[in-house]
Amino acid sequence: MRKKVMRFLSGGYQFLFSSKVRMKYFHQKKEEYTERRIQKILEVSEYKSKNSLFIDCGTNLGQGFEFFRRIFEKEYFDYVMVEPNPNCVSYLKDKYHDLVKEAKLEILPKAASISDADTLLFGLVENDENPYSQGASIKAFHNTADYEVDVEKAITVKTFDFVSFLRESIKSYDMVFIKMDIEGAEYSILENIVKEGLSAKIKGLIVEFHSEYMSLKYKRHYLKKEKQLLSSLKKGGCKVFTWV
Repeated sequence: MRKKVMRFLSGGYQFLFSSKVRMKYFHQKKEEYTERRIQKILEVSEYKSKNSLFIDCGTNLGQGFEFFRRIFEKEYFDYVMVEPNPNCVSYLKDKYHDLVKEAKLEILPKAASISDADTLLFGLVENDENPYSQGASIKAFHNTADYEVDVEKAITVKTFDFVSFLRESIKSYDMVFIKMDIEGAEYSILENIVKEGLSAKIKGLIVEFHSEYMSLKYKRHYLKKEKQLLSSLKKGGCKVFTWV
């Protein structure tokens, strides 16, 4: 048995195991680094004397929200969750019932976009996904590195103009922080934020880009767009954090 274990550890499986451990370690360090940077912004901003909002755009089941609510305490922040997947929305309403009841949380059961409309939500059945899929998207090109979308099995969801929503939120709150993980829909929204000069109005933006999940047909184009957007947002005065 010991010889078998030694062969196992000296073979390729050791690399696979080590890679997973390294990824978990780096993700933890990334979270710690992000938390420190946001805390620094909050301290400088004297947030405890201000009316503040945290928008969790692409909530899924609240995984990211659980991390960020430690930083954005409910004593000083209101929350908005944006999630188009009806399966996730039901879960969120049940899990965060108390926050909703306290009027500290609003759950928007729609997809963030650049207009108010109806659209298809992909990724709930492809690639053996489950009903709570973390990769569901209103963009058909989003996960093309892994699968082609099944249009016939996509569901129809409502979208809303996120930039208009943001503009109104800025009028009501002194500080707005955004976490944006919306599976490929972020590009057009961020472009509009830059065009309308709203970058400086956002105190902090935590965004996950998705070119790495795209096929080569789309990857280069969106990777270039990511670099342009990061540069434009920062020049506009927004503190941006990339999130993985």
